[in-house]
Amino acid sequence: MWKGEKFTAILGPRRVGKTSVLRTFLNHYSYPCLYYDLSPYIGLTGVSSQVLIPVLIGFETSKLSRKTQLSLGILKLNFNFKVERGIEFENAMINLLREVNEKYERFLLIFDEAQMLAFVRGVNMMGLLQMIHNTLDNVVVIIDRIDAEAS
Repeated sequence: MWKGEKFTAILGPRRVGKTSVLRTFLNHYSYPCLYYDLSPYIGLTGVSSQVLIPVLIGFETSKLSRKTQLSLGILKLNFNFKVERGIEFENAMINLLREVNEKYERFLLIFDEAQMLAFVRGVNMMGLLQMIHNTLDNVVVIIDRIDAEAS
């Protein structure tokens, strides 16, 4: 499954069950994953990187190096300090993804309501996705988003 694929999109109009299909898939297959639900931010014109907290960490975090465990800690926290341009988030995500790329044959990075990624302030999401595509052979990005044409 996903041989050579880096990105998978689940598209459709609102309320047709895209997230349900995704969750059923995750329950059936035991792929290690990191899952972000961006649905609380639908309709906003700006989303702070401080609210990008995974709702599911679906892998054994104790197997990570100390440095990467610290990175995951940054990704799990709701920051109580000012984040300069989201660089802490970006660095933490890159550190984590590089290590899981080495440790797992396939790792899923999931963004539910991914259309909201365009509104995340202070994080170069396009650069992050390009880095995943160019250098992380074992990381698959799954985006679940509203298909504007079908809405």
